[in-house]
Amino acid sequence: MSVVNSGGTLRLRDLPTSARLFWKETQYEQYHAGATDMDSHGDTFELYKNAVTAMALNEYSAQDGRGFFYFLKSSLAWKKTKKDTVCPESRLPGQPGPDYPGLIYIDYTWTASSRDKFVNRSQRSRYLACDALINLPAKATPLYLIQYACNQRYPLYITPKETIIAIATPERVYVGLSSQIEKAVGRWSDRSYKPPNANVRLNTTPFLWTESSVVSKEHAAARNKKTGKRNDAEVFAALAPFGIEGIAALHEAVVRTCRPETLAATCTVRELSSVIPRPLNPEAGVALGTILGVHGTSWETSNPKTRRGERRPARGDKPRVGSRDREDRRKTGDGSLDSPWEID
Repeated sequence: MSVVNSGGTLRLRDLPTSARLFWKETQYEQYHAGATDMDSHGDTFELYKNAVTAMALNEYSAQDGRGFFYFLKSSLAWKKTKKDTVCPESRLPGQPGPDYPGLIYIDYTWTASSRDKFVNRSQRSRYLACDALINLPAKATPLYLIQYACNQRYPLYITPKETIIAIATPERVYVGLSSQIEKAVGRWSDRSYKPPNANVRLNTTPFLWTESSVVSKEHAAARNKKTGKRNDAEVFAALAPFGIEGIAALHEAVVRTCRPETLAATCTVRELSSVIPRPLNPEAGVALGTILGVHGTSWETSNPKTRRGERRPARGDKPRVGSRDREDRRKTGDGSLDSPWEID
């Protein structure tokens, strides 16, 4: 079976089990690593870069024996609204706040058993395991939230508690505490545009994603005179000490910093729920088990009416399980799609 779709991207469901797949040799390869998956509607989507990074970091963590990483849906993705037929406007979540992370780290010590279990799981099972929306540990577990920017549009903020900021580019990853990155790039100073939460937002650094990171002094001076920002060359020099390359260096930087004696945990699993965007004024839902009976749906076609106009009960009153779901259950080995591999 081919593991590449028509667009040339690896399909997560078809990738072979391997101890090392998303963890690449060079920073350039790591930045451009990717895969696709399918959502509940059968549509293919690209995995967020922070999700791929979390999977790569966990591959290294399993080998190193320390730490586990989760990812959250990219903050930029929350801006995409769904059709009213899929999600009514009143149920659309709000926008992420300044304390919304891209990666989450827990200080976890691996055992031989947990390492073997991880290596033998399918790639999609690992993906589900590090999705912070569905598979977090116990509610009292301390978490370290990491702001992860992988393009020039991604906003970075000063948070109420000190957090780690990682700025990933094709050449380097710039990793430091939020207070350190603030000193390097400065707070938002563009007088021509004021984004939400501008008082705690950091300046953007688009020059980091240019091919050579060499800044034209004439261009920078003309633009910065208009916006009030610092010279890009100065910012680049200030960020240089925080630059590292590769997953191993990123893992080492996070593990070295995220210790109780070095940095206090940002929050617990229980407190993380306040960071996740939610609908502000959701409309009242319908009771569980209510048959909507919308014309043209799978219920309409799979449960035809009797001659008396009554609805036949569904077979066994259970939802149908597709062949792909059965395949995933075989891969996870635990008979449940809702409980992928968990940390022991």
